[in-house]
Amino acid sequence: QLWLPLVLAWLDVGSHKLTKPLTLDMLSTDTPGASGLVQYHLALINGQAGFIDAAAENFSKAIIDPANPPTRIMEMMIRFYEDNGKPPVLAPLVAAYRKDNPDGVFVSEDAVTTFTPQDGIAEVLFTIGNVVHSAGVAQDAIIYLHLAHYLKPKFPLVSLSLGDAYSDLKQYDR
Repeated sequence: QLWLPLVLAWLDVGSHKLTKPLTLDMLSTDTPGASGLVQYHLALINGQAGFIDAAAENFSKAIIDPANPPTRIMEMMIRFYEDNGKPPVLAPLVAAYRKDNPDGVFVSEDAVTTFTPQDGIAEVLFTIGNVVHSAGVAQDAIIYLHLAHYLKPKFPLVSLSLGDAYSDLKQYDR
């Protein structure tokens, strides 16, 4: 219910069928406890579809706790911020993050603002895998993470997450 609409939206982006910004209410599902992650994916989708203002707003809503923002979301937000004319709605979040991280802001090589639909779907699967893994279901997480890796082989964070999941299962050889 929650993730399939995001995957379908990426397919719409790829076929240029997304004619207006995707919003949370358009997903026709409840997002209790996952609204930040969903807003993050909406930011990626809207950004790729060219709806920069909507994407910036989605990124700002993706940060539920500004004192402890998720690293991946901040990476992507900072890259988006730099690549899209520094949208003013994101300036306070980026400034606060940079203040709290004076030694520099790490942005991984795969944190890009140009996504193919395949990359976007891989990002959705990566998120699902991490959510499932954090819920203590490493075996199921591995499935989603392998699918993400298949779609985007050069995605180092997927490899790290797979290593963590296999470690939890004590399958160290994998």
